[in-house]
Amino acid sequence: MIFLWNNCRSSGRRSFNMEEFIVKIKQAGEVIVLTDEEDEVVMITDDRTEEVPVYAAAEDANKVLADPDFSGCNTYALELEEFVENFLPILANEKVGLSINFDGEKGEKIKNVNVMIKALAE
Repeated sequence: MIFLWNNCRSSGRRSFNMEEFIVKIKQAGEVIVLTDEEDEVVMITDDRTEEVPVYAAAEDANKVLADPDFSGCNTYALELEEFVENFLPILANEKVGLSINFDGEKGEKIKNVNVMIKALAE
């Protein structure tokens, strides 16, 4: 199952390797700032996801990320196992604005990650 996570990333046009994507999270109000090992901001996620395009396949999302003319919001595709292993332990008790999508179907926006964890477990 592909898990699609809608995000607004930081300004600027850069692509990055999903394997080294999250090292730590900084929280400021309702905005979660994700940084890499060098403390560079790689993504900012908040509730501005209404106009985010949804890509059903990871390679489509990665192609858009690599486009030098692309900036703004995008949908990141992860295998569910990768998401559970790498993201849930970090996000466990954070309140963030997320839109979840399963296999390319539009999901509902979930404010509390604990609710999302419960939904994934069912």
